[in-house]
Amino acid sequence: MPLWHRFVGQYFKQAETFFFKAKEEFVSPRDKQRQNVYLFHLYFDWARQEERYWAQVKRFLKAIKTALQFETFLNNPTRETAKYKQFVLHAHLKYLWERGTAADWQRAVSQFSIVNLQDWFEKAEKEHPFELIYMYLGCMAQKLGFAEQAETYFQRAVCIPEDSANLQIMLLPIWAQVHCRAALQVLQTNSSLAPKHLKKARQLLNQMKQKRAYSVV
Repeated sequence: MPLWHRFVGQYFKQAETFFFKAKEEFVSPRDKQRQNVYLFHLYFDWARQEERYWAQVKRFLKAIKTALQFETFLNNPTRETAKYKQFVLHAHLKYLWERGTAADWQRAVSQFSIVNLQDWFEKAEKEHPFELIYMYLGCMAQKLGFAEQAETYFQRAVCIPEDSANLQIMLLPIWAQVHCRAALQVLQTNSSLAPKHLKKARQLLNQMKQKRAYSVV
């Protein structure tokens, strides 16, 4: 096992211990579920290093989906069924992007249009974690070849939340990377479109540099 893996692994185990301890301390079911969401993200990030942790990822994703009746929302999305579902939706899409199929991505981008999400979540759509929800949907759309839809998702993502330049800086290089991937894809079918994607990628990276300089000031 590499030295860096053992070193970082110590902090992973500490975080795991603290989240489980927090679950024991909290009384409110909502607070307990919040720890399950944190554990999902912890295991998800570590599963990329150790494959065996995907079982824990699926376990905690199922736990938060069940507790928050997420399937009810998926089967009948309304303003009422969408209440407080944004964090489990983020977890759901994060998992689909990493482990899902093209069919899963197709269903997601078909169901979760910006118009639908704004209607179902209302004011909550303007806050975290919707910048990440739109990021994953944008990545899925780009991978499926829906360039215009991907662009629309990312344009919305960098506007949420309105007062957080740091989150916007984080999303810009991901958006640029999407355009680089798109350039590679079109080289096989229509090479004349590749420069357009590369130009957009450069513009986004320059925008990131400007925002970073502004945030430091």
